[in-house]
Amino acid sequence: MRLPSILGALVFVSLVASDPFDRKPLSYAPKPDGTYVPPKAPGVTTLWDFVKSRSDLTELATVLNGSAGFTEAFDTAPTWDFTFFAPSNDAFTKHTGQYFNTFTATPKGKWWLGNLVQHHYVPNTQLDTSLFNETATRIQTGSYLYVGTRVKDGKLWLNDVATVTEGNLRVTKGVVHIIDRILDPSAQVFEADRPKAGQKFIAGSSIMANKVLMAYVVADIIFAITGALLLGYSVINQNTLNDIPKEGVEAATKLLTKQFPLTAGIANAVFIFVTFLFTIPGMITPARGWLKLSGYLVTFCGLFSLVVGTYLWVLTLTTKADFGKLWIAADPSVQELMQTAFQCCGYFNSTSPAFITDVQCPSPAAAALQRGCATPITSFANVFVDNIFTGVYGMVAVDALLVVCTAMLLKDRKERERYRHIDEKAGYRGF
Repeated sequence: MRLPSILGALVFVSLVASDPFDRKPLSYAPKPDGTYVPPKAPGVTTLWDFVKSRSDLTELATVLNGSAGFTEAFDTAPTWDFTFFAPSNDAFTKHTGQYFNTFTATPKGKWWLGNLVQHHYVPNTQLDTSLFNETATRIQTGSYLYVGTRVKDGKLWLNDVATVTEGNLRVTKGVVHIIDRILDPSAQVFEADRPKAGQKFIAGSSIMANKVLMAYVVADIIFAITGALLLGYSVINQNTLNDIPKEGVEAATKLLTKQFPLTAGIANAVFIFVTFLFTIPGMITPARGWLKLSGYLVTFCGLFSLVVGTYLWVLTLTTKADFGKLWIAADPSVQELMQTAFQCCGYFNSTSPAFITDVQCPSPAAAALQRGCATPITSFANVFVDNIFTGVYGMVAVDALLVVCTAMLLKDRKERERYRHIDEKAGYRGF
């Protein structure tokens, strides 16, 4: 028993001893030969062209070369605007501290440098120095974190540490500002009451949240409108169901409507309005609990509408036989109106059931030459009921849209909460 233990210990010691020699420094895979490089149009000055052309940005060029993908990304002409704060050579060599070079050589340091580059890049917005003043503001960068901005003594300060030494340098679709210190993502300024500078959409920013919220509000309003339409249709038809019809199409419509689940429609409309009331606190409060509850209620309303629509669809499968029962039970005056409107005699034929004598069917001989009312009334009924249940299924689609918008808003608020926690925790000292 001791020999296997000794051998196992020797193997473990040898593995531990050899581990430092087997480790390889972090490096990026070389770009394969033949990789497609998009051509640049004449007169285009990319961000990478600008960095290479400046003798005071050689350290930045080295960082970009050592971080996979940045040289390729910055060497293309984007279709969006951008702002880039370019740290000068002094920012890397004189204002970083002795630990900087040691740290950036490690795998974690290389990852940090990539995040560092994103923290100097502001997509979709060209921010000139003239846009800033003595009022403290904050801008959101490509790292989703914030950089504090303020003009002091005629200079634009970033995070109260770095200053813009040369600004408003134009490149294709962008503007570059040279700064004298790097903007460390781990030392960002977080001030909840500091307003954001005017800038366009960055994924995860409050502007995106506003768009998601706007989509949710629009879907919610449409959802409430469907409830109003459902309630109005159900109540009006329920109140006029027993009115005496004045012509045949109206009479057929009332007979068909008697089969509709109007009470269920009213109940569904009430559920829709109650659900809409639950969505209001979900919109105006940052908490996600109300949104989750309203999402479940919307799902219930959608299922309710789906059941009602399916019930109406099933009615179309047996329209001829079902309406025959309604025809027999109808008053003769109502049958007469339908015979006149649909130009027919009797239901299946002039004798089954027997026709009502009127202008359309003055005698048995004349009635025998006319078609029965089953075929034209069934065609009318199918179109009428089809339109109704299609509208109800459309309400289900609106419910599904609102559920999707609810999920989007929940995800967006979860991300915003995550970034807020990052902001709050990122106040520790950087380089």
